[in-house]
Amino acid sequence: MKVLVTVKNMRTKICALRKSMQKLFVLCCFVIGGCGASPRSVETTPAVFHEESVRPLNSAMARQNELISPSSAVDQSINPFDSVATRFDAFIDWHKNCFHKPKQCELDEFITSGTPFSDNFSQIIARNQKHNIYSQPGRGERKYFVNSISNDPTTMTATVSGCVYDTVILFLDGFIFDDKVSSSLATWQFSWQDNRWSWVDFQTYKKLYNVNICEG
Repeated sequence: MKVLVTVKNMRTKICALRKSMQKLFVLCCFVIGGCGASPRSVETTPAVFHEESVRPLNSAMARQNELISPSSAVDQSINPFDSVATRFDAFIDWHKNCFHKPKQCELDEFITSGTPFSDNFSQIIARNQKHNIYSQPGRGERKYFVNSISNDPTTMTATVSGCVYDTVILFLDGFIFDDKVSSSLATWQFSWQDNRWSWVDFQTYKKLYNVNICEG
């Protein structure tokens, strides 16, 4: 009887958290992008980037060399835009680890506090820390399809455009909390701050469930 009550209480807790997560998801749609409508094929020829191994696109890097003209405020011997692809590689590992072990997530490694975007992401990690919500290695993955990397030397920002296919399963105290499969057309924006690239924005232009529009 005690076991049944415990399981019932856990299910009640999961349901309540799912409702709060839905509200947070609606907020995220307004803060970092909208969700998509009906499925349709998307004609793209991206390179595939896994969480464990990300490499820069030759075409994107070639375009960077054409567009980049470093600001006079930046050391002329170092071109920050040369490190965007490498930084994005590190960002993917950081993002994955923040969901594997939220209590060990070092937020200031990639985001700068005090902005609506950083505050929103911090709230998600804080929720996961409080309720012991986490992902597990080998239980789903996030595949990144990068189409282009564009740079703006005037504002010292870089934008990675592409698609992400997410099959990661989230657990709550050992129970499956969220096992939705989704794919999204998105952009990740980085800003050059304190001699490193910081993640400052994420926009979702189309998000569908149970279909992979990244390879469609």
